[in-house]
Parts: sequence; structure tokens; C-alpha cells
Amino acid sequence: MPLCPRPSSLLFFCAAALLLTRPGLSAVQSSNSEQAKLQQALQGAGANRGELEAALAACEASERSDLVFLIRNMPQQDLRSLDSAFLLNNLREAARARAAVPWGKDLPSTVYRNAVLPYAQVNEQREAWRSDFRARFLPLIADCATPGEAALRLNRLVFNEFGVRYSTRRNKPDQSPSESIDIGMASCTGLSILLADACRACAVPARLAGTANWFDKRGNHTWVEVWNDGSWHFLGAA
Repeated sequence: MPLCPRPSSLLFFCAAALLLTRPGLSAVQSSNSEQAKLQQALQGAGANRGELEAALAACEASERSDLVFLIRNMPQQDLRSLDSAFLLNNLREAARARAAVPWGKDLPSTVYRNAVLPYAQVNEQREAWRSDFRARFLPLIADCATPGEAALRLNRLVFNEFGVRYSTRRNKPDQSPSESIDIGMASCTGLSILLADACRACAVPARLAGTANWFDKRGNHTWVEVWNDGSWHFLGAA
């Protein structure tokens, strides 16, 4: 099944005039803004703040900006529950996979941080799936030259590997990987979560997309989008 280009959408570009006369002032303002957002996230963590600060203290200097990105953009429920070991494992497993694939060094930082680094897709149960998925699937896509090629192969392999199929008898629509694997069935959302996580474990940028209801009101649907050749492409899970 080929990757299909994502339907075209309106793109909005904003060009800003450089009105600052003091060199480096915009960079300083940006840094201050990011620091303020980090502090706001840490405050929102409540009693779990110590875990986030422990992760920040334990990470290498080269890892810090990625970890800060995660913390600044985490849902509050994750700020209040995820521990330092979980965050550091996710951070380092993502980096290992990126270093292992030929396209890893060319991934734009925004694509990597938004579509490889995150540990979840939507509101599914949070799990440390990276180590297992990387060990299972990275060797199987080792000869792939592009993330698109790797995604197509993963789509053929992942569901057979775990014995998961589509079924309306699944326990809930937004199952985590282990929940789908345990019962061998999933909704379109559960299938998409499983495929997108397997992709991310192999440094293939992936994200969920979907519609809350088709135009003819016959139901909703979730699918996966994969980044390849500088743009996003549709890929139906399983």
C-alpha cells in the first residue's frame, strides 16, 4: 500500500520585520519565554515536581532541550504522574533510535520533537513501550533508506507480530499498546496508536489524525500520518 499524500490544506505564513536594534535581544527574549514556560509546567506538577526536576538534573547537557520541550508540552495529568525514570528512558531510547537510522540526522528538530520524542499519541494509558518496540522492530527496518519505506514495512509486520486485529469487541477505543496486545484486538484508534508507537520507536516520525464524524454521519475514524520527503502522508493502520 503506497503512502498517499495528505490532502492539501491552507498554510499560513507570518513574516515578522526585525525591529530590534540591539543584537541578540530576540534570542534573549525567546530564552526567557521558554524558561518561564518551564517554570509554569513545574509549578503545575504539584507534588510530582521533584520527579521532573530530578530528570532535568540527571540528563546530559545535549539532552536537556529535548526534555524541556517534553515537560513544557506535557498534559497536566502527566506532569503530576510521570516519574524521572520514565522520562529519561523515553528520552534516551528515542535518541538511540534516531542515531541508528540513516534519516535520523536529517530530521528537523521540530519534526523529531513533535513526532518521534513524545511518549504517547492521545489520552491512552502511559506506558514505557520504546525499549521493547525498538528491540523488536529496528533490526527489521535496518535496510530501509527512508522513514516512508520503514513505515510501510512496519505496517505489514507490527500487527502480525502482536496478533492484533480490528474488532468492535475491543475493551475501549483508546487502548494503549499493551491493552491491545493483551486482548488481540483494537479499534481504529488502538491500531493507529500501536503503529504510530512502533514507528516512533524506530525514529519514524508518526502522528495520529482523524475525523470525529464523516460528512454523512456514518461514524468516526482514526489513521496515521508519517513524515517522509519533507511532508506528511496518510497511512492506514493494519
